[in-house]
Amino acid sequence: MSRTGSRPLYTNDEVGSDNEESVPGLQCHPDPGLQPATRPPASMKRPLCDSGEYRHTEAQDTHRDTQLHTITHSYTVTQCHTATHSSTQLHTVSQLHTVTQIHTETHSYTQLHTVTQSHSATQLHTVAHSYTQSHARSATEEELLLVHKKEFVEMMKSTQTMSQEELKTLSETYDSIFLHPESFRSACVSVGSLLQLVDQVLNGEIRNGFSVARPPGHHAQVDLMNGYSMFNNLAIAARYAKSTHNLERVLIVDWDVHHGQGLQYIFQDDPSVLYFSIHRYEDGRFWPHLVESDSTAVGSGPGTGFNINLPWNQTGMKDADYLAAFLQLLLPVAYEFQPQLVLVAAGFDSVRGDPKGEMAASPQCFSILTHLLHGLAQGRMIMALEGGYNLRSTAEGVCACLRALLGDPCPKLEPPVAPCDSALQSLSRTIAAQYQYWSSLQVLEGGPVPQNPSEPPAVSYGEGEGWCQVAARETGLVYDERMLEHHNMWDSHHPELPQRISSIFNRHRDLGLLDRCLRIPARQATEEELAMCHSEEHIATMRGSAGLKPRELHRLGDEYNSIYISPQSYSSARLAAGACFSAAHALHTGQICVLHLCVCCPVCQVSNAVAIVRPPGHHAERGSACGFCFFNSAALTARYAQSLEPGLRVLILDWDVHHGNGTQHIFEDDPSVLYISLHRYDDGLFFPCSEDADYDQVGRGQGRGFNVNIPWSGGRMGDPEYLSAFLWVVMPIAHQFAPGLVLVSAGFDAARGDPLGGYSVTPECYAHMTHLLSSLAGGRLLLILEGGYNLTSISESMSLCTSVLLGDCPPPLPPLPPPHPAAALSINQVLRVHSPHWSSLRVQIPESLRASLPSPKQRGQRSAGGKGKSPASPSPANHSPASVPVGGARRKVKSIPPEESRTDARGDGSEVTLRPGPEPRGAEETPPNQGTQNALLEEATGWSKPLKDQTIVCEVLCDSQEVGGMFLVEPLTWCPHLQAVNPLPAGGVDVSRPCEECGSEAENWLCLSCYQVLCGRYVNEHMLFHGLQSEHRLVLSLADLSAWCYGCEAYIDNQARRRTLPLSLCISVCVSLCVCVSVCLSVCVCVSVSLCLCVSLCVCLCVSLSLYLCVCVSVCLCLCVSLCVCLCLCVSLSLCLCVCVSVCLCLCVSLCVCLCLCVSLSLCLCVSVSLCVCVSVCLCLCVCVCLCLCVSLSLCLCVCVCVCLCVCECVCVCVCVSVCLCLCLCVCLCLSVSVSVCVCVCVSLCVCVSVSLCLSVSVSLCVCVSVSLCLCVCVCVCLCLSLSLCLYVSHIQNEKA
Repeated sequence: MSRTGSRPLYTNDEVGSDNEESVPGLQCHPDPGLQPATRPPASMKRPLCDSGEYRHTEAQDTHRDTQLHTITHSYTVTQCHTATHSSTQLHTVSQLHTVTQIHTETHSYTQLHTVTQSHSATQLHTVAHSYTQSHARSATEEELLLVHKKEFVEMMKSTQTMSQEELKTLSETYDSIFLHPESFRSACVSVGSLLQLVDQVLNGEIRNGFSVARPPGHHAQVDLMNGYSMFNNLAIAARYAKSTHNLERVLIVDWDVHHGQGLQYIFQDDPSVLYFSIHRYEDGRFWPHLVESDSTAVGSGPGTGFNINLPWNQTGMKDADYLAAFLQLLLPVAYEFQPQLVLVAAGFDSVRGDPKGEMAASPQCFSILTHLLHGLAQGRMIMALEGGYNLRSTAEGVCACLRALLGDPCPKLEPPVAPCDSALQSLSRTIAAQYQYWSSLQVLEGGPVPQNPSEPPAVSYGEGEGWCQVAARETGLVYDERMLEHHNMWDSHHPELPQRISSIFNRHRDLGLLDRCLRIPARQATEEELAMCHSEEHIATMRGSAGLKPRELHRLGDEYNSIYISPQSYSSARLAAGACFSAAHALHTGQICVLHLCVCCPVCQVSNAVAIVRPPGHHAERGSACGFCFFNSAALTARYAQSLEPGLRVLILDWDVHHGNGTQHIFEDDPSVLYISLHRYDDGLFFPCSEDADYDQVGRGQGRGFNVNIPWSGGRMGDPEYLSAFLWVVMPIAHQFAPGLVLVSAGFDAARGDPLGGYSVTPECYAHMTHLLSSLAGGRLLLILEGGYNLTSISESMSLCTSVLLGDCPPPLPPLPPPHPAAALSINQVLRVHSPHWSSLRVQIPESLRASLPSPKQRGQRSAGGKGKSPASPSPANHSPASVPVGGARRKVKSIPPEESRTDARGDGSEVTLRPGPEPRGAEETPPNQGTQNALLEEATGWSKPLKDQTIVCEVLCDSQEVGGMFLVEPLTWCPHLQAVNPLPAGGVDVSRPCEECGSEAENWLCLSCYQVLCGRYVNEHMLFHGLQSEHRLVLSLADLSAWCYGCEAYIDNQARRRTLPLSLCISVCVSLCVCVSVCLSVCVCVSVSLCLCVSLCVCLCVSLSLYLCVCVSVCLCLCVSLCVCLCLCVSLSLCLCVCVSVCLCLCVSLCVCLCLCVSLSLCLCVSVSLCVCVSVCLCLCVCVCLCLCVSLSLCLCVCVCVCLCVCECVCVCVCVSVCLCLCLCVCLCLSVSVSVCVCVCVSLCVCVSVSLCLSVSVSLCVCVSVSLCLCVCVCVCLCLSLSLCLYVSHIQNEKA
């Protein structure tokens, strides 16, 4: 920005010489261009380094080399650049000029030298080797051109050869700029030192760094110098990191008291750089007097929402104001943005005592701010010195930040620790301006906040004399194997297993954490110590349990809620409490108790500790055991610490998934103990099933406001919900409470995979929560193990917490979707209830903001690729400001080729952009997608309200949703809310109906309980609000006919139920199937054998009957022939024709009778056989054949009889004619008999062949049927066995998951 006014550049006012402090009585104006000035004599042409040179302007004097001299003499400085500006500086900085680069190395141990005289000689002697120094380099022209124009760089180069008058003339064309022949080289080295740190940090050589260099840079623009700044150091560093190291997201934090408008202008349309500035503004009256410095400047184009200005409108802002800005604005957005590198414009002109800033922040505050930023980007943070014009304050601020970078415990802050009203107003306005762009800010609902001035009692801040002041971080660890003796004698699979603590301890050993920790010996708590929180009767009852028999122990355990007791339970519970006492004693005095003797050992001092103990304690009441807990270890430890230091304020943070009812009841009227609990509540239906766990329970009497419950109801909570609760509720209240000791009831049953909790908090989230808590109480933090029943998850989670306490950076979080709406509702309820008690919660935004939010389609597609990239191609983790899918449902995503990007989704209605490569942890999954849980776990994660008595169950199936990789989002196999579905209306459902609230037809959902059609979140969120208000959980998408459950936060596909059955049920089903198949096989075999026997019998009967008929026919024919012959002979002998005829007729009648008898017998046999074989169709065919044969034979016999009669008549006639013909007739008759016999034989043979063929066909059919049945049975058995094996493998995988 060019200089347009007549503000003089030089002044006669002298600002200090070689002093570390500003000259007393000096009038220093905030604006570097507002002071009256006098130009130097025109005749003064000597070199700038001559002893007779004129005095510099305020801008020159206040940013002189003495600043760096003061800072760098805080350490052992080996790097210097010689270039002097004036003779008044020669005696101060004879060998030192602009650039001094200091950065810290990973796992550094000792402290840095301090500059100010307030630090002792012992510190100066012991901290000389705590950091690594690098020789700075100059930036190249190509690197400068990453931000600045070539013409500007060439002009800056030319200043090296300009005369004094030319330099003055050029300086006057800019606002608040002075030039020197060495200014260009100094500015290049200032940039180069920062780029060198970028390379070292991103290459893994060091963890973080601090560039102590000048001139500053955050005011410099693309082609303009401004505000002492020539090149924009941080802007060049950000562009360099993106181009050289392929970073996609960079966070720049500017806490200089002046707004860094140069950084804002450079990155205002770049979504890959998030710029956050907290500065003095005073409604534009403070330099640089820009409207763009207000909170309404949010960026432009694709960078809209990525520029955040928090302007202070009054002076004197204190530590609490800066902490509120970080906790309630910067960190929520930063966790959503997920930067890969953090750059800090570290101006210390806001430290108290600075003549320009006129703020009242302490150096310790900036140490805590640095610590909070250290949890981002895996600790990859680089700080660059900007402003700061009180030499002593600037040096102390730099030292405080360096201590934080080195991993030292956070210092305690000075009172007050509650933000002022002006700070809350500025914070509220900035949140309102950014509200539509960041889902992490949309947790706030807006509206009036209760302002009842019922503040907590005044905090009495001491210097911490009673608590050991440690110079270096040491983490204590207490563990004793004797606590393994407490066990369940009746159920070896009880979730509270002895292996819980041994698994955690072994994991610490495997990761090498034990060697880095200081082992603290455990002891048993005395009964007098137990009486601090428990009644004498309860202690006596537990003491008496040690001598009871198993049956009596079982009976005693049944008297309590969820308690088992063994003979060793009492001693183990005393040991758990005593182990916490030992850790608290070590934190207090630096002494370790061995056999009740306190041994002072300076090298054994600890700043924080972990207690791996069991049984847990937070459910134990004053007079009874409860929920696996006998004595309340956390409550007892708080009382024990207060006995060591009366008046000590203790914070107990309980993140166990169950509410710590015992701890709440013990301290609910005590204002010296602040109890905060995050727990699953489910409207009072989750253990311990008490209304005392609700958000409206704030304490009693003097303890009102000191009991904070954050209850979760509905949904499956995870990292976004817990981090939101921490940043909006826990940390603001905790900092305002200002505890002297922090105790964490560290139950890990909300962790992913826990069988009782059903939540999905990752170990990385526990690490970040521990990191945030370590900014309290000077870092004095004690983690006490409570619940957690998945051995793997509790081991990983507590190990990461210990690692953070040791000073390691928290690991990166998986991509964070927006918090669950039910979680946001709970957080807002807590804010409304507790804002009268805690002023730090009184952030107030207009209630109309939520209603005015644009469509998520408009605000969800943000590019992180810079100016040259399309906004439609977001980076992997840059899902913020995030959009929420329709109706709160996850989008189903089909598998796509690896080269394409894809979108994964989370059950609470969030989208996460995925790209080729390893899947991020926790992206739901998992992750997204961390695998299918077994049916019991799915039930535990669902809605816990009683099911309605309904007889109709809606089963919505999606044919396109295949199992086995087709969809990233896998539906639940069962839902407890299925019975809440009501029958279809009588008139059916019109799927083309618009939303009943707003008339939208974009994308609607159908409520399966009341059958209303409402729009989803991509429109106006009417279905979401309907589900929350009416508790109608199941909805149907009219776009893809998928069913979504708000209670379970998942798609429902009841067709897939068999894949997630419990193992016992799978085995039972398989056994039942095998038994059924076996029975069917037996029945089939019996039927087949019976059929074969029946067919065989029928065939045999038919063959016998056929043979019998054939013989009968043959005999009859022979008889007929014989009779004919006899008749012929008789005729020859002149017998009477009549007699012969009569005899023949008689014989014929006899034959007919015989034939009728045979036919009747045949028919009877056929009928009987038909009745026997009526069960088979094949026999019917055989019977028909037999009947046909019999009829044919009967007809043949009748024909034969007729023939015989005819023959007889012919014979009679022939006898009458001639006797001589008898012989011929006999011959003919013999021939006829022979022919008849032959015919009978042929017929018999044909019948036999036919019967044989029928028998063969029947037997073949029976065999084929039997074989087919056997094959079918075998196939069924194989399928059952395969199904059983798959179910068993799935169960094993679920168990491992």
